[in-house]
Amino acid sequence: PPESGDDILEYIEIYNNSGETANLTGLYFAQGIEFEFPVETLDPGAYYLIAKDAAAFETAFGIGATQWTDGSLSNGGEAIEIKDAAGNTVDIVEYDDQAPWPTSPDGDGPSLTFCDPTIDNNLGENWYASIELAGQNPQGDDLYGTPGAVCEFVGVDEIDLKKDISVFPNPASGQFTVSLPQDGNWQLQVFNLTGKMIYNTKTSGEFMNVNADGWHGGIYFIKATSINTNIILTQKLVIE
Repeated sequence: PPESGDDILEYIEIYNNSGETANLTGLYFAQGIEFEFPVETLDPGAYYLIAKDAAAFETAFGIGATQWTDGSLSNGGEAIEIKDAAGNTVDIVEYDDQAPWPTSPDGDGPSLTFCDPTIDNNLGENWYASIELAGQNPQGDDLYGTPGAVCEFVGVDEIDLKKDISVFPNPASGQFTVSLPQDGNWQLQVFNLTGKMIYNTKTSGEFMNVNADGWHGGIYFIKATSINTNIILTQKLVIE
C-alpha cells in the first residue's frame, strides 16, 4: 500500500492449490511476521487472508481478514516463511523491491501478486503488480489487488489482448493517441514489462493523447477501465 513505515493495510494471502482440504492448525510464520494459525482448514481452491490491521483492511478492500499478532512486512524485502508444528518448512518466499521483482508494489499502490500457483513462488519473475482497482487507503490513494480472488495482472506473458482499443502511432515516439470504443468515463494506465505503473489518468473522451517523452524504448501495456461499467480493455504499445 502507498504508505511509509509500518503500513496498516499490509496483508498476506494463503491459497490452497491442492485438490484436498488443507489443515492449517498449528502452522506459524517463522520469519516476517508473528502469527500462528488457529484450528482451521482450507478447502481446495480457497483463500485465507491475514492482515496487519483487520478492521482497516476490511474498510479499504471490503473483505474480511484475520489479524496477525505482531510485526510488519519489510518495505525493502525479506523472507516470509511458514512452518508446521514440527518445525518443518511448508513454504518460503523471499521477496524484494528490486528487479526481477516488480517494483511498483513498493509503496505505489499495487499489491504484489502471484497468479500461477503451478510455478515457483520464490522467483521474482513469477510475481506481478496487480492492476485491479480494489479501494483506497485513509489518505485517498488508490489500492490495487484482488484479495481472496483470482488475480489480474500485467506482465511479460500478456497474450490475449483485446482489439477494441487502438493506439496510434504504434510503435510510437514522444506522443501517442489511445482510441477508446466509446465516450464515457475511463481510467487509463500504462505498465512496463516489470508490472510497474508509469502512467495513470482519467478521461471522459473517446480519444486520449499521451506524452511519452522520457519513456525508455521497449514494450508497454495499456489498460483502459470503464468507470461506469467496469469493462477492462488492454493493448500492447511499443515505444521506440
